[in-house]
Amino acid sequence: MRSEQMRDVTTDVAEDVALLAAAPIPESEGGEGSTGLHSRVKHGFKVKREAGVIKVGGNLRVRVLVENDAEGSALLEFGARGLARLRMLGRAGAAFGDFKPEDGPK
Repeated sequence: MRSEQMRDVTTDVAEDVALLAAAPIPESEGGEGSTGLHSRVKHGFKVKREAGVIKVGGNLRVRVLVENDAEGSALLEFGARGLARLRMLGRAGAAFGDFKPEDGPK
């Protein structure tokens, strides 16, 4: 479960998660070229293919990450005063099942 073939399949799913996570985010005023918060976050999702391995049920599996390190992405994920919580990654990940690694988030 650590082969390149498995990493390919896992990467495909991660790319689907990234697309699904970006879908509910509206474009900022000014369109796609805008430097507004929503546009930065919408276009900031990346798949990190070479993220190592993770232990699941005592077995090692490939690990691929979907991340968004755009400034303000946490504000949209978790919300803030006057800014609705969108939970983009949380909802997108949940759409693909209940997989939780050992010692992962509760």
